[in-house]
Amino acid sequence: MPGRAQPRPIGREVAAAGLALQLAAGAAGVAGNSFPSPLSKASYLVITFYLAVIALTAVGLVGRRRLVLAVVTGLWAPAAAFLAADVIGVLADHSLDNSGSYLVAYYIADLSDVLGVVGLILVGVALLPAAARRRVPKLSGLPAILLGSVALSGMAQIALFASFPNFTGAYVTEGLVALAIGLLLAWYALSLEARSLAGALLLGWSATTCIVFLVNLTVWSSLSGAERSWVVLGLLIMAVVIVLTINYLRLPADRAPGHQQQGATRSYQ
Repeated sequence: MPGRAQPRPIGREVAAAGLALQLAAGAAGVAGNSFPSPLSKASYLVITFYLAVIALTAVGLVGRRRLVLAVVTGLWAPAAAFLAADVIGVLADHSLDNSGSYLVAYYIADLSDVLGVVGLILVGVALLPAAARRRVPKLSGLPAILLGSVALSGMAQIALFASFPNFTGAYVTEGLVALAIGLLLAWYALSLEARSLAGALLLGWSATTCIVFLVNLTVWSSLSGAERSWVVLGLLIMAVVIVLTINYLRLPADRAPGHQQQGATRSYQ
């Protein structure tokens, strides 16, 4: 009888280094949004979110449980899109025309994205080989709808950013990378045999993606009609993604749709 693949142990040192960098990234994110005063509603929202991410990352650093690491990985995955926008913003858009203390805050926020992406890579290196066995996704039914909804959320971001009057290049770049990251993460999640890990990855990613739309919701009165439409549509799509992910988690282990079995299988949840 062929042996059954077991999850590999998590590289604890690599995971610890990545989580430490993500803690530093969270602290930089808080600092970069904490001045100059007066702070906007968007700043308070982002600071609150970073504090929650810091707390969860600290939990991951203490226990280094696969499920917590998966959530943290999902939370930090969109940082790659933020970093892409930072690069364009610095190189092509003169740091979004910031100056003085605003420029300092902008660079600190950029540093947060750099640290977050490096930490994401390290945690991913530690987590992904430790995940349960993978299957080839056969996209039909619920998984297909879920993947399509993730794609639509990325398209909504691109459309929202394209409607901005200024620095469109940096923001559209963020949207394009966000679409690619979302699809890559969702494809990987749907290939996992352990749907608990898949759900953790997708829900973490969903939380950060929701913040992107909610930040724009805080400046509702200054948005154009098109921008308002894309913000509302983006949030509705994200609500669908979250509901679909929860439904995917609730499927019985022997009824997971959309997978093509490869060899002997075993569920690790």
